[in-house]
Amino acid sequence: MGFRILQLAYFMAPAYVANMAPPFVRYWKGWNRPISRRWLGTHKTVLGVVLGVVAATLTTLVQWLVAWSGSIVTYEDWPLLGVLFGAGAMAGDSAKSFFKRRLGVEPGRPWIPFDQLGALYFTTLRASLKARRIKATGRVRVGLGAPDGPSFEGRAEWVDDRPDLEQAVLAAYRRKYPLVVPLVMGRWIRRRLASKASVLIRISPVLPLPGGGRPTPGATPS
Repeated sequence: MGFRILQLAYFMAPAYVANMAPPFVRYWKGWNRPISRRWLGTHKTVLGVVLGVVAATLTTLVQWLVAWSGSIVTYEDWPLLGVLFGAGAMAGDSAKSFFKRRLGVEPGRPWIPFDQLGALYFTTLRASLKARRIKATGRVRVGLGAPDGPSFEGRAEWVDDRPDLEQAVLAAYRRKYPLVVPLVMGRWIRRRLASKASVLIRISPVLPLPGGGRPTPGATPS
């Protein structure tokens, strides 16, 4: 079963890379026109989509060069596979943005059905520098969207023995990453929370959010 999960994760790698690539265009200061401000908002841009497709194609090129014997497909047609994975990932992400706009969710804001919790939650390894700093000081600054975008001051704390919150965060992760969480990441997070290798972190805002927004648990802004 574990090997099959590894095979599926390897197969889906181009789509994962494609979804991670577009945010890097924020560092490009040249032309980068939004695809449709009205329907998709300002965060879905032409160069972002192009970069996603290119990143997926480069990933299938690497898979073809590696020629892993455990792969469930051959990569002789890696350019076509890369374009299909990249275009599919970008189309899915754009569809999500379309529905977010229709529901009035601003670009860069999370879309997770747990706003009533009033805090941002995530998991991290207890031994990580991030977790140790939070344990020591409890002070954080959370950025929203671009590195130079709005941010808020927060009070961070470890949260133990709250299976209800852990399930809420995992559900949020599944909505954000509907493929990788059920296949790999969700099980990894659950095991480490159960063994106390990881800890749930809660960040509560101590200053009002820019624009009157509220933080949400589980996933990073998209």
